[in-house]
Amino acid sequence: MKEDTQELVIVMTRGIDSELSSVAFTLANGAITAGMQVRVFLTSAAVDVVRRKGHDMTHVPPLDPLARLMADFQGRGGTIWACPPASRRGVTRPTT
Repeated sequence: MKEDTQELVIVMTRGIDSELSSVAFTLANGAITAGMQVRVFLTSAAVDVVRRKGHDMTHVPPLDPLARLMADFQGRGGTIWACPPASRRGVTRPTT
């Protein structure tokens, strides 16, 4: 019997100003480890994590630095979406 892959979308509204961005990607990585297909949707202040390398400026011990969490997430097949108006604010695809 084929198992259905469960999907998860995490909506982030907080960015580099909050530890919640690191928590969101920690949860996203955990969901991938559990076999889920995961997407993270960035809106509001959360777009700052992919804008002007904001992910490089965020580290909330004892969690891994946000850049490492995001690289792990994308490296394991996770998808990051940014709200469409984000491109007008200088948002580009995160490079890790």
